[in-house]
Amino acid sequence: ADGEIVVIHDDSLYRTTGVNRKIYNATYDEIKDLDAGSWFMDGEEYAACRIPKLEDVMAYTKGKIRLNIEIKLSKHEPNLVREVARLIEKYDYISECYVTSMNYDALTEIKGYNPDIKTGYILQVAYGKFYEIEDVDAFSINMAYIDKSVVDEIHSRGKQVFAWTVNDEETARKLTAMGV
Repeated sequence: ADGEIVVIHDDSLYRTTGVNRKIYNATYDEIKDLDAGSWFMDGEEYAACRIPKLEDVMAYTKGKIRLNIEIKLSKHEPNLVREVARLIEKYDYISECYVTSMNYDALTEIKGYNPDIKTGYILQVAYGKFYEIEDVDAFSINMAYIDKSVVDEIHSRGKQVFAWTVNDEETARKLTAMGV
């Protein structure tokens, strides 16, 4: 509600914090101390987990890891894409991140702010000639729809392939062997 960009998967606080409220209706001061970890596994080990600001994540991880920043657009965050682009530039993350989204408009908008920011289109299914879409540097695809021909088509256009959700080593090895 106050324009702070936070890192959270859901648009609701309920699943991870037990608070029945939409994230866009809460200020950062209202959520910063919520326990967002106890729900996970045994709980106690993760009880100190909080919902971080994207800016804090970027400052902490700079030079340590690459980021995949997924944007989930709604009418409640009109400046979200612009602010993500600003933070990427501020923390010099342009070569160390991808901005991904299921919303193609978010990807074209981020490219409008800075064409050097790499983008990834998140797809539920791999169907048709999706790999020809512009303003996309990668495709993030449900692993069930990835085979060697899909990987080859995407790579032939100079784009990357990301897979989700991979939860075991055998699947990871298989996808890596295909070039994912």
